[in-house]
Amino acid sequence: MPEKYLEAITILWSQLVELYGNKAEIKYGEVGGTVFDSWCNKLQGLQSEDIIRGLNACIVREQEWPPELQEFIRLCIDTKPAFFHKEYKKLPILKADKDSCRAARNNALSAAGVIQA
Repeated sequence: MPEKYLEAITILWSQLVELYGNKAEIKYGEVGGTVFDSWCNKLQGLQSEDIIRGLNACIVREQEWPPELQEFIRLCIDTKPAFFHKEYKKLPILKADKDSCRAARNNALSAAGVIQA
């Protein structure tokens, strides 16, 4: 395994520990351990951009525990941004006249107990 690649996975490991704290250390073990070696072997076909995408997806997914290897690989190769889980319909643009807006504003301020000058 190329030294540069091993260095990149070591950096990934430290980033995962930084992101998940001791939960990553509990789940993955130390650099050079059996889990680390397994990740090195399985991630060999990925480009650095893929691994960065996977790490960014870990940040967005907001899970308490770090992902399993298979999930991390899926996060790396998923080209859709992680924060778009489903498409939403575009809301219609509503048009309102100034008088209606002022009246709604005044009603809201009045309901909130704000004294108007």
